[in-house]
Amino acid sequence: MRIKTVISLGCACAVVGALAAGTGLHRSSDNVDRALGVDRTAGEIVRSVLNLNVLAVDYLLYPLGRSRVDWQTQHESLGRRLDRADVVSSPWREELDGIRRDHARSKQIFDRLAAGVASAPSAEPSGLDRVRTEDQSKLATQLLIASRAMSTAAHSLGDRSRSEVDRALTESRATVAVLLATFVVLALVASVFLVRRITRPIECLRGNLEILGQGNLGHRIGSSSKDEFGSIAASVDAMAEKLQGTTVSRDKLTEEVTALARAQAKLADMTQMLQSRTTELEAVNRELEAFSYSVSHDLRAPLRTIAGFSRSLVEDHAADLDETAKDYVDRIQAGCARMAALIDDLLKLSRVGRGKLEIRDVDLSEMAAGIAQKLQERSPDRGIDFDIEPGLTVRCDERLLRVVLNNLFENAWKFTAHKLQGMVTLSSSSEGGTTIYHIRDNGAGFDMAHADKLFQPFQRLHRQAEFPGSGIGLATVARVFHRHGGQVWVESEIDRGTTVHFTI
Repeated sequence: MRIKTVISLGCACAVVGALAAGTGLHRSSDNVDRALGVDRTAGEIVRSVLNLNVLAVDYLLYPLGRSRVDWQTQHESLGRRLDRADVVSSPWREELDGIRRDHARSKQIFDRLAAGVASAPSAEPSGLDRVRTEDQSKLATQLLIASRAMSTAAHSLGDRSRSEVDRALTESRATVAVLLATFVVLALVASVFLVRRITRPIECLRGNLEILGQGNLGHRIGSSSKDEFGSIAASVDAMAEKLQGTTVSRDKLTEEVTALARAQAKLADMTQMLQSRTTELEAVNRELEAFSYSVSHDLRAPLRTIAGFSRSLVEDHAADLDETAKDYVDRIQAGCARMAALIDDLLKLSRVGRGKLEIRDVDLSEMAAGIAQKLQERSPDRGIDFDIEPGLTVRCDERLLRVVLNNLFENAWKFTAHKLQGMVTLSSSSEGGTTIYHIRDNGAGFDMAHADKLFQPFQRLHRQAEFPGSGIGLATVARVFHRHGGQVWVESEIDRGTTVHFTI
């Protein structure tokens, strides 16, 4: 199959995949929003039922006019909520119908009970009055039973709606994970295709042309490929065979040179087509980057929803939560905050690889001193000293250098937190005409056996409880130095500090 055809099909598949992924994310977000709306409606019904039950007990204890009006007002409010409930066609129809039945039954019982209280005698009761009092006791019992049944159905509705929210959130997370895995696989497949179908054939063709150019006309490329590279190889082999088997006159030589020029022109056309396809691939990569940003943005919406509802749960129902429940809510909020920070760090890592470098002379010492001052102002009670060698100047992109120094100094600040007197130094040395810069600290350090994981995304050498972080910072540092053609490496010892060496 022609390379042009394969690349066109690949681009079409990428567009279709992006549309399908966007549709899946949109549907997942709609499911979460729908489940949250049902949960809000169920919560309003549960609260109204509980308030109605409390007012029923209050009326039975103090059958005054005010208690009766309050019960009737709350009863009408619950009726309106049930009428507006938009989940009547859902699996919770049975609970809603039960609440409606008990709601109507409690109204009938309450009216009978209120009518009996209004006609109750003020003097010593006769035999008929005693019978009436017994009937009122039965009605009070029936009212409490109806209220209890309504409360049970309301709690069942609330539990099922919360279960639906959990299920929708789980499906949303699974959808995002599958999409991310799919795009990683597609990127790997595209890389393998470029290497096997384009880069390797070009390198092979170049080597064979060099052999022919050195005068070895008996050499043959012999490619069996059916694509454009196979056509070029066949043309070159045919030309070499003619040159080898014939005493070439000047005119014949001119013809062969012309054929070679055609082959070179065809190769130039192939190169131009390859450049065009490379440009298309870069455009697809930019679309994928934009899609990654969109995915990260869509991830924030359910995170904010989870954090907001957990915060509302603590604020509105703190008295109803025991310590275990409060701890669960705290963990939910901490998890949301950590995932939000991780999304931000991923976006920062993505931005580092894009954009044009603006290279100029930058005062490294001055920039480092400013960052150190901000860290000390943020926590003035920390016992830590900064020793920065003056006069250090590097030629680089100032924006990316600030990203590097912020990450390295904040790491040193973080890992010296358990030291009574922390120490961070910035110095330089020269080796073989190359200037090497060093950032040292006397912090926690780590085992050098795991140093190969240090600059990989999401790799951390300390537990989250000891030193928080996302594992993206040093991956960002490494990418910045690689874009500048520099290097970075680390030396460390447990409890004796870490030294980061870099060239730029």
